[in-house]
Amino acid sequence: MRPLCPEADLGEGQMRRIAFPNRGAILLCRVQGQVFAIDDRCSHGKVFLSRGKLDGFTVICPAHFGSFDLRTGAPVAPPCVDRVGCYRVSESEGTLFLEEE
Repeated sequence: MRPLCPEADLGEGQMRRIAFPNRGAILLCRVQGQVFAIDDRCSHGKVFLSRGKLDGFTVICPAHFGSFDLRTGAPVAPPCVDRVGCYRVSESEGTLFLEEE
């Protein structure tokens, strides 16, 4: 497990970009009390999803307004057709962790 940030640093309806030195960045989002993590790179336009908008369980890309489901990484609106990586997040002692397989 890789530590991400204090649990209290991600409020309801917020997004937070977490960059790693030897790995691409991920986007953390809290929706309805759940924390989701997906790749922070649109599979279509190669821009940061963290610069987009959060709409329920969907993140909207700022470049072409395609969108992805936070729960699965699946595209839900064109022009996006390819998934983005989707990861499990856990919480322990007030810290959010990326569960790596």
